[in-house]
Order: sequence, then structure tokens, then C-alpha cells
Amino acid sequence: MIQFIQKLFLFVTCIFLSACSNSHHMERADDEAGEFHKLFNAGKFGQIYDNTTPEFKNFASEFRFTKVLNRLTQRLGSHQKSTLSDWSSSSAPRGGTQITLHYHAVYEKDANVQEIFTFIIRHNNTQLANFNVASEKLKETDD
Repeated sequence: MIQFIQKLFLFVTCIFLSACSNSHHMERADDEAGEFHKLFNAGKFGQIYDNTTPEFKNFASEFRFTKVLNRLTQRLGSHQKSTLSDWSSSSAPRGGTQITLHYHAVYEKDANVQEIFTFIIRHNNTQLANFNVASEKLKETDD
């Protein structure tokens, strides 16, 4: 019986420590999303790109990424605020922790924007791995 209690205690301790670690990672990723918005509003797209994962850089060039963020600025205006609506944590494919954050965001020209950020935390370094935005303003055609 004592062995069972010891094993149960060890199991509960591991779950607790894992939950604390994931919560800490979520907070770090949330801070990075806030930094993304500050740099976005300042038009410092190159700095945002500099803090992306190597996998992201293999997928999109800085020129292409900057073009996308310029389009977002034109269509949505400046970022006003975001409210975290959901988040998840998993093991990253090449090591580390992957944190995905879902936000309801308000922009200057659209108060109903959905954002999804994915960050990878490796070796105490948090980098953007993916960024998705959904807005009706992005569906409008250029005249």
C-alpha cells in the first residue's frame, strides 16, 4: 500500500510540474504575441521576421512575409487589443515545446479578427513558427 501511495504521489507531482511548465511557456508565448503586435504597429516587420524559426524562414522569405504584413496593415489598420480565447501545448517536431495561442483581436478597421500564433520554445528561446489571421476585411477585393 505504501508503494502505491508513493507512486501515486510521484505521478501527481509530475503532472503538477508539467502543468506549471506549460503555463509558464504559455505566458512567454503570450508576451511574444504582445511584442509581435508592438512591432507590427511600428511597421518593424523585419524584426518580427528575425524572431521566426528556421522552419518559418525556409517557408517564407522576409520579402514575402513583409508583403503579407503590409497587406494586413492596409486592410486592418493598427492592432488595438487582443483577448486570449484558447491555447494548447505540445512537443515541437524538432525538440522543445510548441505553444499555440488563439486570440480574438480588435484592429483599427475590424473589431472581429481571429488570430492564431504558434511559437516554438527551444533552449530558453521563444520564436514565431506560424501566424494566421482571419478577417472579413481580408476577403474584400482591391478596387
